[in-house]
Amino acid sequence: LSTVAHNNDTNDATDTVTSTYANYGPTPLINGSASIPTTNGIAVPADMAPGAFPTNIVAVNWDASIPADGLGYPGSTLQSAQGSPSPIIWDTGGYASVSRDILADINSESAYGFAAARYQCSGFDYTIGPNNPTLAQTNLGSYTNPDRERYGSGDPTVPACQSWNASPNYGFAFPTIHKTGQSWNDDSGPFYAAAYIQLDPSSSSESYDMIGGHFINNKAYTRTTKLVLDQSELPTGAGSSGAIYRCAVAHSVVYFPYSQGWKAGYFDDVNFSLNLTPLGAGVPMWKHGDGWGLWSGTALSGCTNANNVHYYDSPQQILTWIDATNGVIDGLAFLKFPGVNSLTDGMLFTVGDDENNGNSGPFANNAAAPDGSGWYVAVRDIATSIENPTVYATDGGSDAGTSFSFVYIPWTSANLIAGHIKGTDGSLIKGAGSFSVQRLSTGRYALTIPGKTDTNGTLMLINSGYLANQPSGFSNVVDTSFMSYEYGGTNNPNNAFIISSVSIATNSAGDFVTNRDADFNFVWVDFANPLSPPSATAQPVLAVSQTGTNLIISWTGGAGDYLQSASSLSATNWTSLGTQNPQTIPITGASQFFRVSSSP
Repeated sequence: LSTVAHNNDTNDATDTVTSTYANYGPTPLINGSASIPTTNGIAVPADMAPGAFPTNIVAVNWDASIPADGLGYPGSTLQSAQGSPSPIIWDTGGYASVSRDILADINSESAYGFAAARYQCSGFDYTIGPNNPTLAQTNLGSYTNPDRERYGSGDPTVPACQSWNASPNYGFAFPTIHKTGQSWNDDSGPFYAAAYIQLDPSSSSESYDMIGGHFINNKAYTRTTKLVLDQSELPTGAGSSGAIYRCAVAHSVVYFPYSQGWKAGYFDDVNFSLNLTPLGAGVPMWKHGDGWGLWSGTALSGCTNANNVHYYDSPQQILTWIDATNGVIDGLAFLKFPGVNSLTDGMLFTVGDDENNGNSGPFANNAAAPDGSGWYVAVRDIATSIENPTVYATDGGSDAGTSFSFVYIPWTSANLIAGHIKGTDGSLIKGAGSFSVQRLSTGRYALTIPGKTDTNGTLMLINSGYLANQPSGFSNVVDTSFMSYEYGGTNNPNNAFIISSVSIATNSAGDFVTNRDADFNFVWVDFANPLSPPSATAQPVLAVSQTGTNLIISWTGGAGDYLQSASSLSATNWTSLGTQNPQTIPITGASQFFRVSSSP
């Protein structure tokens, strides 16, 4: 809500407008959601509406595989109606063809649940909080599932679509590759992978919009891409889709709701502003525009508009694009927050979100400035930066876009298990919570978190340091390593999260991937008790929704808060139900009352 006086001279107070607004507090949640789910302007029945609205961090571990015999099916057809399978050939292109076939499943997830009405090869149109998390997975799984459908756009009757669009207007998403090297029988060689979040005006599947509750197309989805291709994998008519670089690989996604208070946002392509006046090339902007763009309410906390009266809530106050190559503004930036020391106060996680016309996609590593004043963020195109780490994304030609998104995680966050790790020996530079790290060999580390396995949560990983061998004439070039992980399996030790750091090297024979030590940040995201910002413990807000014969009860606040129940509001003894958030409570028919407390 705002009142605006359109003055030609902002220093002339003659037409200054003074307004007073009453504070009515936050909009109450309706049936656990911030908006009423509708389709075609009509509220949908409860059995078609999405489930609990995400008010805490939620996460999912996606599994992705290809059949052992290398045979698959086209999209757009239920498995029960498919014909005979055909070889999955990597370089044939085409979204609906066999080349994009994949077996997808949810390995483990937050209690809110996830879904994907549409998935193919590298793309998961992920959504959050399905009405029925079990039914929402009926389109996943193996070929023995007659309801398997990987190419559906969906409608309100489809269980996977009865969920919330993971809107960048409401939160930040971060992906991590969940496999340290992969190989499939799909006419291509072994590979290492990277992940990013692609933002489009409209994707190909639908769910309920977090803003207004409307049933619309999603805007964000994951992309997983190969770091290097064998020469034998070069395309034979793959077209402009860049299909040969995409890959089927397990990955994780973490979603941070802005409502919790995280500093987060999405910066636009640096050259997008060329089409705007009075802004010029290289002026920082939020994606979708200043003022109403994609950023959290706390992203600019501590900033003032004293010197930016023309640009309401402009990211110019925290972001500077650096003129890195002959006057062309590209993907090298410096990000800072008022009162934040980047060396001691918190971690920055960044991710590219515009593949543009690049075949491999973007990656956005960062490193804290030596004086703690902020972070250098390097947005690169995976393919075009291989031979020169000082080449950054440009938005042009076959290059990736320069836009990226970020979240800042303070070391004082509640329930935080995290570390800033020195790559050369696996030692701890700074950390929080209980864990241990061991360097196994070059670029390989074993992370042990007491009592935690793959089924309890997921890891966020990002390379967070400088190149050990700086290019001639440079001293602050951000590292180009890629991070991934997997738990147990055939690894030794088999009771730890094995983290891999790799880089792309090149020689006369071509490009190849090699393990390399690199400094990195990790954050453990527990499904039952996820981290929350330091300020999120102040005023817990309870939300209740119904799914079948159960209540889904969630709350904002500290990760250590307890849910309590009683048979009446006047009860003197409340029963503790533990700290798991959200919780599923069976409906018994008797009166039940719930509250959140900082103690049992």
